[in-house]
Amino acid sequence: MLRFCCGISRASTFTVCFYLLLVLSLATTGSLLITPLLLGPEVEDLKLQPLDIPGRLTSAARTYISVLHSHPLRTKVLTATVLYSLSDCIAQAIEGAEMLSYKRTIRFSLFGGPFWTPFLHFWYNFIEEVIPQKGFKSIAVAVFVDQGFSTPLYVVVYFTADSLMKFQGLRSTTARIRSGFRKVVLTTWAFWVPAQLINFGLVPLHLRILAVNLMAIIWNVIFSMITNSVQPTKADSLPTTATSSSAAKSKTHKPLPKAVPIKQANDDERRDIEEGSNVQMEATRAVKQHHGE
Repeated sequence: MLRFCCGISRASTFTVCFYLLLVLSLATTGSLLITPLLLGPEVEDLKLQPLDIPGRLTSAARTYISVLHSHPLRTKVLTATVLYSLSDCIAQAIEGAEMLSYKRTIRFSLFGGPFWTPFLHFWYNFIEEVIPQKGFKSIAVAVFVDQGFSTPLYVVVYFTADSLMKFQGLRSTTARIRSGFRKVVLTTWAFWVPAQLINFGLVPLHLRILAVNLMAIIWNVIFSMITNSVQPTKADSLPTTATSSSAAKSKTHKPLPKAVPIKQANDDERRDIEEGSNVQMEATRAVKQHHGE
């Protein structure tokens, strides 16, 4: 819609949206971090109480919470798989795809569900044990550790897993990571730093992955569009191919001898004949002189 109204390209649309998202995230993050300093030291030690969400949910949601307590990992994986699939379908619709790419949706959902969610399950438990979120400072530290470690890892692992599921080689995978790493990491931080400040501060531990998945419906649309637009650059792929092809040619084909022009060949032959006749005439003259003596 923005591209249609303003008449700008898709790349320009991504750039405008990225900077708007970056400014919004910086403003939100700054307000969340500066507020305790402005209100006084007593607010810094304030313990944020988790929201009493389960008591206000419907019976279906209560059933989900019960299943989540009984089978936490499997429930989180299944939920993430469904939400990742929904996000990619929305992303393809926004991109204007004429037909849904089921292969792309399956790859995206397999990564977000069975592959990445188990890591988040144990990772959030680890952060909770190492850095208990009891105040603004501890929450900020937890978000810093989470985003500083998991985001770069997330980007590298995603590009690697997606390339493997496409049966692409190591060179193509490395080229995609080199081409899109910086852009994807900065965009991820712009969205998830303020989101995780709210998640770690207000959401109970057993519901954090669910909260992440719900927020990720919006994020995964952005993430899917960005990562699928990242392709290896020509500088990363063409030189090695040209070098290998030239090496193969040098092994299979020997250089042909340099062709001699016809005129030059005739002149050389004529010169050789004249030199041969001169030698023969001198030999005949020498023989006659010898017999004459």
